[in-house]
Amino acid sequence: MYLIYGIQKSGLSIVNYFENKKIKFKMWDDNPKVRKAIKKNYNKDYFFNIKKDNLNDFKKIFVSPGISLRQKKFKRKNISKKVNRDLNLYISNLTNQKIVAITGTNGKSTTTKLIGDILKKNNIKTFVGGNIGESLCNAFLLKKKI
Repeated sequence: MYLIYGIQKSGLSIVNYFENKKIKFKMWDDNPKVRKAIKKNYNKDYFFNIKKDNLNDFKKIFVSPGISLRQKKFKRKNISKKVNRDLNLYISNLTNQKIVAITGTNGKSTTTKLIGDILKKNNIKTFVGGNIGESLCNAFLLKKKI
């Protein structure tokens, strides 16, 4: 079973992907307001209350990008090997797609948008996602060529 830690935009895209693929998972968000809002739309059995010692029960833990991996709970030896981001899930599901990945400190969103616009203008089917546009895992659900 998998854990999705952080259930806002990125985390919800993983939730939807797992539901679509019938993959067993649990989810958690530290923010009680987020949990309350999400519980209106999802089965209560999906929710899991994080306690210090129970992260070991999961095969993998998908942590939303806005959550720091420097937290003690993620740094423990037996847990740190299980921690992933949505990017890990995305990459593990690619087949023959070509990727342009943009990293760095400044200008990533602008550069990503420009490259996406250039590719689209040249009639190349393109999915622009991550920090801008759709969450990465939505690419699979939207059935867009990535």
